[in-house]
Parts: sequence; structure tokens; C-alpha cells
Amino acid sequence: MVKKFRFRLERVLQYRQMVKDERIKALLEKNAELHEANKKLEELQAAVLMNKVAENATLAAHEIELVAQYSQRLREQIEHQNKTVAEAENAVLEARDNYISASKDSESLEKLKNRKHDEYEDYLLKEEGKFLDELSTQRIGYQNRSKE
Repeated sequence: MVKKFRFRLERVLQYRQMVKDERIKALLEKNAELHEANKKLEELQAAVLMNKVAENATLAAHEIELVAQYSQRLREQIEHQNKTVAEAENAVLEARDNYISASKDSESLEKLKNRKHDEYEDYLLKEEGKFLDELSTQRIGYQNRSKE
């Protein structure tokens, strides 16, 4: 009776696959955060464009002051949002690197498992061949003895 194939590092492989799955989830979350940060930046930039005073418009001094204050506030928010976007981009790059590393670790063990399984299959074929050779040798020996 031949033993069933068993990969000794199966638990390690499962752990590495779990880490890989966690890293892909983190990467997806970081990408979503980056998307949201870019969306907010675009909204702020659109607000700046909408905050322009028409050429022929006549405004009171306090209205001009309010527009100027709002414009200043928007510029500050855009500057802050640009920093947030840069941080989110860095976080995405870091998460991508972590995922690539975990993926390589998992893939190397998966390749090792496949190679060991192929070696096991070759071993089984050789053992089966030996068994069949032995069986045919015994059969020929039995036929020779029965003829005598």
C-alpha cells in the first residue's frame, strides 16, 4: 500500500497564502483611499473654478472679502488634500510592495509543492512498474513450473 502524497510544508503554504490574501485586501483598501482622496481634490479644484467673480459684476467690499476668504480657504484645503493624496500614493506603493513580496513567498512554496508532487508521481510510476515486473516474473515462473 502506497502512502498518499503529503506536503510537509502545507501549513506554511496555507499561512503564506493567508498573508497574501490579507495583503491584497490591504492593497485594495489603500487604492480605495487614494481614489477618495483624488475625488475630494477634484471637488476642491472645481470649487475654486466656480468661485470666480464675473467680470461685469459689482460687489460690495464685504462680499469681495468673503470671496477672497473662501478662495484662501479653498487653496489651504487643496494644499492639505495634495499632501493627503501624496501620502495615499505612498501607502498604495507600500501595500503593493508588501503584496508582491507575499505573493512571491506563496508562489515559491506552491512551486515547491508542485515539484514534490511531480516527484511523488514519478515514484508511484516506478513502484507500479516494479510491481508489474515482479508480477509478470512470478507469472512466468508459475507457468514454467506448471508445464513441467
